[in-house]
Amino acid sequence: MKTARPIHTLKKIATLADALGVGTLLFSNTIFAQDFTQTDDTVTLTAIPPRVGDQEPIKLAPGAKEQVQLRIRNNSTKAITINSVAQDFMLDLDGQTPIPLNEDSGSRWSLADWLVVAPNQQTIEPQETAGTSVLIEVPEDALPGGHYAMVTHEPTTGVVSEDGESASVISQKVGSLFYVIVDGVIHEEAFIRDFSFPQLTEVGPVDFSFFVDNQSDIHIKPQVSIEIYNLFNQKIDTIQIESKNVFPLYSRGFSGSWDRVWGHGFYTAKLIMSYGEQGNVALASTTFWLFPVKIVLSILVIILVLLAMLISIRRHILHKNQDKDKQIKELEDQLAEVSKDQLEKHEE
Repeated sequence: MKTARPIHTLKKIATLADALGVGTLLFSNTIFAQDFTQTDDTVTLTAIPPRVGDQEPIKLAPGAKEQVQLRIRNNSTKAITINSVAQDFMLDLDGQTPIPLNEDSGSRWSLADWLVVAPNQQTIEPQETAGTSVLIEVPEDALPGGHYAMVTHEPTTGVVSEDGESASVISQKVGSLFYVIVDGVIHEEAFIRDFSFPQLTEVGPVDFSFFVDNQSDIHIKPQVSIEIYNLFNQKIDTIQIESKNVFPLYSRGFSGSWDRVWGHGFYTAKLIMSYGEQGNVALASTTFWLFPVKIVLSILVIILVLLAMLISIRRHILHKNQDKDKQIKELEDQLAEVSKDQLEKHEE
């Protein structure tokens, strides 16, 4: 990270990279590129391995030394001459892409000054692989914790044609990220921030997001799971989150979704994060609704309309029956009156 920036901004510009997902670093000049189409004028390099000390940490005591072998493959159709150099780096605005720094960063996590690269210049034939040795020399007064740098390889001028002349090319860099841990008392502390689901989701899947804020002296790769509980506090599902590196004084965002389409109301999500060599645990929880409100309201409206229609029809039928009963009563009265008149006449 650049020392000209305030300490509290280290989260955004720390000389730390998110190696997970970076893979082999490809960038034109100082900008990372992701796709290169192979042409006669394109230099395509591959750095092997893309990360050193990530899966198997390199732990060294102050004053210790260790040598690491790197390989660089020339995938182009021309021979190229490359320069190899150790550099500190800062994070790009996306929070993941490492950008090499040409000047000494002076960072507490700096590693570049401890790396000796040999050879620092060599020519690689087309479709061939060359080796580079990196000697890690830890100073006696090195601070415990994580230290990070990258070894980049860049063509000096361009490809070398068969007649020995340099050709115009798209300049490209590749690099390997280095993770070194210096032994000693290492502070490990991380927090979960802004863990949230949408307050109401009618139809899943249900998106969620959170941030891991690493205040440790070392990068962490937290193991995160989210447990989902229903209204009756019964666990109904567990979501596993992909592990990703989070570097010191850096806050990294995570996101995902609960793959449930239909829900029945109120839910609680409990996030459990374990990290560090000491088995630290951080917890967070939030609540949300998964309920098809519009669909349920539509069904209720349809039911109410049907009930209203049934009531109306029933009333109509009852009213019609009442009219018929009245008519029958009137006819019966008329018949009774006629019968009475006839009986009186007969008696006379």
